[in-house]
Amino acid sequence: DEPIYWSEVDQEVARAAAQFNVTLSGAEGGKQRAELTGVMIDRLIDERLIVQAARKRGGEANDAQVDAEMARITEQLGGAQGLQAALSQRNLTMEDARRIVRLTLTVRALMPLVTEVKVSDDEVRKFFTERRAQFDEAEQVRASHILIRASTPQEEERAKQTIVLIRGRLAKGEKFADLAKQYSEDPGSKSNGGDLGFVAKGSLVPEFEKVAFSLKPAEVSPPVKTQFGYHLILVAEHKPARQATFAQVQGQIREQLLQQKREAAFQKWLEAARKQATIKRFPRPS
Repeated sequence: DEPIYWSEVDQEVARAAAQFNVTLSGAEGGKQRAELTGVMIDRLIDERLIVQAARKRGGEANDAQVDAEMARITEQLGGAQGLQAALSQRNLTMEDARRIVRLTLTVRALMPLVTEVKVSDDEVRKFFTERRAQFDEAEQVRASHILIRASTPQEEERAKQTIVLIRGRLAKGEKFADLAKQYSEDPGSKSNGGDLGFVAKGSLVPEFEKVAFSLKPAEVSPPVKTQFGYHLILVAEHKPARQATFAQVQGQIREQLLQQKREAAFQKWLEAARKQATIKRFPRPS
């Protein structure tokens, strides 16, 4: 007793095509449109079944929960502008975003109501033994840098002169963060005073990494040349590599395994719900 309109299907098909850069015109585009249409119809049916089941069990997300989650996402994206940029990138409206968030929260609440899964101690121990390395922490440094870009001989000469100027001002007691905000040409860290946060060994370009991991806390490097240009590097903190113990990560592993089992069980529940539901499909009107 709940309709899905062709206009909804068409809207989802157009959004998916735009997001994944799929052309829907021409003979090949017609095939892709047909495939996407089938996928989107099935997805919209599943959404209706999930929401109906959640309503019966009192698990549908309410407006207050959606508002709270949207606020958390907005903060995570750096504010309203960041949220709008993310929506535009995915070809979504604010209404679309709220619908997706409501569905996500509803699924999260419904899962434990329609599935029953357990994880044994032996399963947790086995997972840790087989994947131990993924829980170990690599050596890390908290680094800041000032980058002056150089891709031509002329730019290289300018970069060298700018780096010398910056080092002179650092020697006179000026703050690294202030100079990074003024001079750095790395858009990702410039506004944060050059701060890259904690970076793990093996995640940086070799020339930068070799110097960064050799510095003592509060020490500024000599000029470092990489494929991006010239850097000055400041290390604030150094964390040695750490091998995880079972006691530290067993809770995390148990929750990870529970989630995997819940998702598998939820898919089985959804398949059963499809078979039990009365679903009528009508041809597209001319």
